[in-house]
Amino acid sequence: MTAQMQHEVEEYLEKHKVIELLNNLTAELIYSQPEDPKLHLVKQLQSLKASQTGEKPVPPCLFQGNHLRSLFGMLDSSGSGHISREQYREAMKTLGVSKFDEFPPGGEMDHIVIDTFVKAAKAGLEQAWETYAS
Repeated sequence: MTAQMQHEVEEYLEKHKVIELLNNLTAELIYSQPEDPKLHLVKQLQSLKASQTGEKPVPPCLFQGNHLRSLFGMLDSSGSGHISREQYREAMKTLGVSKFDEFPPGGEMDHIVIDTFVKAAKAGLEQAWETYAS
């Protein structure tokens, strides 16, 4: 593939947010591990399409508060009630959230509590999925 072709491919993927969509769908699929992953993905894409056509008021947010709290619990394996800034950053990336506060409250001391994590994750996920509504 020539450099020009590669550049065009990258522009296309970026313009249509294909990588973000696939990352979000993959992260949700891994988390939920449905019996029929293909059917599950079809349903997720149908839900997304319904939000685009106005049948649903908002795009689907694949991770709800209980999922995010469970994820926090896995990260906080010692039960200390907080996670490090690095754990927070990696969790956001795993969730497919690319734009988030790199220095959340408590981050400077590696002491990010569950409410801070859940709030930031929800905001980032909603923002990520809203990009697919257009």
